[in-house]
Amino acid sequence: MELLEDNDDSDADPLFNPEEETQSESEPDEDRQNLSNEAPLPIMTNTKTKRAKRGQASKDNWTSEKKRLQRNKGEEYFSRRKTEQGKIVFDVPRASRQLKPRCNHTISAFFKCSSVSDNLRQNIFTTYWNMSRPEKKCFIKALVLKKEVKQRRTDNPNSRRGSSFQYHLKDVGTTFHVCKKIFLHTLDVGEWTVHAWVGIKDKIKKSCHQN
Repeated sequence: MELLEDNDDSDADPLFNPEEETQSESEPDEDRQNLSNEAPLPIMTNTKTKRAKRGQASKDNWTSEKKRLQRNKGEEYFSRRKTEQGKIVFDVPRASRQLKPRCNHTISAFFKCSSVSDNLRQNIFTTYWNMSRPEKKCFIKALVLKKEVKQRRTDNPNSRRGSSFQYHLKDVGTTFHVCKKIFLHTLDVGEWTVHAWVGIKDKIKKSCHQN
């Protein structure tokens, strides 16, 4: 067995002087006083950083989330359906949103559809589909006015129409009162969506003021 060497330098070093070591240890504690005046070193705590679980995918990579983002941007995507076995699959094709043809209204005292240029319609379409879903709701809420029907044109008591809608498109500093067709075709949205978003008054109004 190999023996360990002795670390005591008193015998190995011929210049070793025990009096110098004793004198050094008995000197005034100036260095210690200076050290005591310095700021204390920070105490290292055993903190653990949270690590993602192995195999945990980012939310953007989830199939449903990717489809939702594509739908919100007006891009082509596949919607989901439930099979007879109860499995959710994404195989229902949905076409991308497109600027649809304008209406046939010419110069009119009531509708200003003819004053809305194709370039303006394209800009409105692009702006709308670059918005988030809450922003889209506020956008439509600001352009569509819901009015209660004061006088019915039909005597049918079963008529469910209790309100009408006025549609508008905006340019910089100018608002155009337009028909329903050119409004829906400019944004490529359904009438039901517009009526549903405009009909939810308090909730949408509060959300728009917060943004």
